[in-house]
Amino acid sequence: MECELALGGDVPPGAHDELTRRLYDAGAATRVAPQWVRDPEPGRRAGEFIAVATLAVTFSGTLVAVVDVVRRWLIEGRERRSGARRGVTTIVLKVDGTELVITEPSTDGERQVLEHFLRTHAAGRTGNGPGDGGNDGDGGDGAGRPLP
Repeated sequence: MECELALGGDVPPGAHDELTRRLYDAGAATRVAPQWVRDPEPGRRAGEFIAVATLAVTFSGTLVAVVDVVRRWLIEGRERRSGARRGVTTIVLKVDGTELVITEPSTDGERQVLEHFLRTHAAGRTGNGPGDGGNDGDGGDGAGRPLP
């Protein structure tokens, strides 16, 4: 399975590399690939790849392991931060077209949404087409039924 992670906030240099190491060290990912963006020069349409926009994460275990690593990393980053530099404050997790914003500390409501998101994807509702039980973008379970 794959998911995409987008770091939000004041992302310091090396943040993507650090999170990648954490995902590998915890055994939560089998592959992590940075997705680069271009920054065009003034008056030009394309430029050099200059920044990591997201991380494409392949995992063989559960999505829960990836989320656990992300949450711990956000908490530890918050504890290390001081001064004007805020650091990474949110991570957007995207699986099969569904996005979830992870913040730490989380509110009770955010934790409930996260638990529902994980239950939904753990229940096999992550396919790609009608009738396969996946999320095909219609807000249902992929077979025309609404999600619980």
